[in-house]
Amino acid sequence: MQINLITGPMASGKTTKLRSLQTELEQQGFQPLVISGPAATTQALVRTIAQQLGRCPTVLVDDCNQEQIDAINHWKTKTDRDGQFADVVIHLVKQA
Repeated sequence: MQINLITGPMASGKTTKLRSLQTELEQQGFQPLVISGPAATTQALVRTIAQQLGRCPTVLVDDCNQEQIDAINHWKTKTDRDGQFADVVIHLVKQA
């Protein structure tokens, strides 16, 4: 699993970059959704990401707080041991 963290100040184009990635994936035939970090608790966000993996090997998450980022990194560490999600890429936009 690879995690790409997109950071920057408010109104710097982070979400626009995420939407651009979404368009690229759609052109490749995938159906990615942009998951909203503030719309879920940390545990619910990790579950939602895992569920998304059935739709697309790339997951897009907007507006994550540090607690959510830490939880996703912890989940990555656990899943890396068995290689279950070796081909997964998660793009996280960190809250400004």
